[in-house]
Amino acid sequence: MEPHDEISCIVWGQLKRWCVRKWFPLIAGVTIIVVGIVYHSARQPSGRPSAKIQFVDYGTDRDSVVATIVLTNTGMSALTYVAGFGGTFYSVSATTQGGATNYDSWVRTTMDTVVWPAASVRIRVYLPPATRTWNCTVPVRGASSRLRVYTHLAEWGIWNRAGKLSSAFIQMFPLDDSDYIDVKSDTFEVSTNVLR
Repeated sequence: MEPHDEISCIVWGQLKRWCVRKWFPLIAGVTIIVVGIVYHSARQPSGRPSAKIQFVDYGTDRDSVVATIVLTNTGMSALTYVAGFGGTFYSVSATTQGGATNYDSWVRTTMDTVVWPAASVRIRVYLPPATRTWNCTVPVRGASSRLRVYTHLAEWGIWNRAGKLSSAFIQMFPLDDSDYIDVKSDTFEVSTNVLR
């Protein structure tokens, strides 16, 4: 090894130690501040939800008319609706050939599903075969901070890789559920050729 190489190694080693001593506290401090800001903002409860329902189209399923609607989050914060095996929870008011009918959908194993601001979800609404007019109501509420964090972890693929750590992590966020509000659709007419 040449003498100048040995000197440059010594100088480089001293420079690295000086940088670590000088910059590490600054980098660690900035990191703690950024994590604190993100944690504080993630703990904030969602605002009052705002959403709208739009009609897309009709289809059929055995002896039912199936309407597809779109639930769009028009607010500034995340909202949730109840979904699970069997579909989405909603209420329907319909006018049929036999008169008026009101009913709620049936959903097994329910869970709150997050809709981010400006995002939309499609929902299938099952109607009686002789429906003439109908409207539906989907209950929504502001997403809790725990549910928002869980949804992000699941969307980013972290939940499946670090389930126990993720499960412990989300306990740091409150499950601050708000009351449901009903998002009601306009009244829609069913054309006579839907079942043909």
